[in-house]
Amino acid sequence: MRMALKLFKMDASPPVRAVYMVIEALKLPEVKYVETDLLNDDHLKDDFLKINPQHTIPHLTDGDFQLSDSHAIITYLINKYGNNSDLYPNDPQKRAMIDQKLHFDSGILYPALRENDEPIFFGTATSLKPGGVAKIKSAYDFTEKFLTGSKWLAGNKLTLADISCVATISTLNELLPIDEVTYPNICAWLNRCEEYEFYKKGNQPGLLEFRRLLKMYLALRSVFMAIEALELENVQMVDVNLFKGEHLREEYLKVNPQHTVPMLADNDFYIWDSGILFPSLRGTVEPVLFWGETSFRPENLAKIKKAYEFMEKFLTNSKPWLTGDEVTLADICCVSTLSSMHVVLPIDAEDYPNLASWMKLCALQQFYVAGNIPGLEQFERLVKQKLDT
Repeated sequence: MRMALKLFKMDASPPVRAVYMVIEALKLPEVKYVETDLLNDDHLKDDFLKINPQHTIPHLTDGDFQLSDSHAIITYLINKYGNNSDLYPNDPQKRAMIDQKLHFDSGILYPALRENDEPIFFGTATSLKPGGVAKIKSAYDFTEKFLTGSKWLAGNKLTLADISCVATISTLNELLPIDEVTYPNICAWLNRCEEYEFYKKGNQPGLLEFRRLLKMYLALRSVFMAIEALELENVQMVDVNLFKGEHLREEYLKVNPQHTVPMLADNDFYIWDSGILFPSLRGTVEPVLFWGETSFRPENLAKIKKAYEFMEKFLTNSKPWLTGDEVTLADICCVSTLSSMHVVLPIDAEDYPNLASWMKLCALQQFYVAGNIPGLEQFERLVKQKLDT
């Protein structure tokens, strides 16, 4: 009687999701999953180090047999339970092509991911560095070429190469969105992968978890830096474990219905953050600044209009500023983004009279003249240059 497989995992991890997808594709029963939270150092505990000195996930236990590394695990599962599956056929040349793409994943794709997400999750970074972005784009370039004239990465059928690489590439897409004009083959391939049930069950949930963690950590780092800059003392840090659903508990939902982190409690005052403006701007200008497009996409301009509509409603009162009678950080933060949006899609004073008046009021302030105009002019020149090429 076969003993149940045991997989040490963390859903947000792309290598873990590659193993998930193979388990789903093979329809393996009775797999026991052991949550191993890297962010809480579960992988550094003595009992885990005894079976995996390299302290990585995923890690597979099959009876007394211990195996780490997702590429080793998925080929082992196919070899033992796949019965000459098309995912990893016995033919030496077909298998060699699959192996080559698995090494491409471990040698090119995943290192590009680690270089960019580790400084966010385990350091203090709040954005991607140019060198890291260049590695992601290089990885996209290679993948696009591999898919030229072929629906799949290692031949005319879906294989382990696609499963392993799609776990990583779908995650890279969260860091640096894949432009469908520059990389049509990758986008078409992603769409094909997404149609499979093993992708929906094995990759999509963990990918959404990665997205939530990324947003949370970027926001947290900004708050941490503000606390440090202000030299605030006696700030009590409360860990909210999203994996255990602590953000969905009734007492948390009472003070934060959006159930997001970070959240600040100052006596009986509670505040959290949800971004609208900057994502609308970023989604519109990235294809022009980084992907070679020479015009803004209508669907992205529609998102900017939606942001303008929100702002117009916020300013529909007798107060001159966003939060009252005095200028605040809210105005400073928002005007830096909105003035850039205005370069992309000019604010119509007839459609948005409150927003237009507020923009004029901001432009009269010294902080705007000294702190915003120089960079705004540079942004405007850069956008014009890209649109004219």
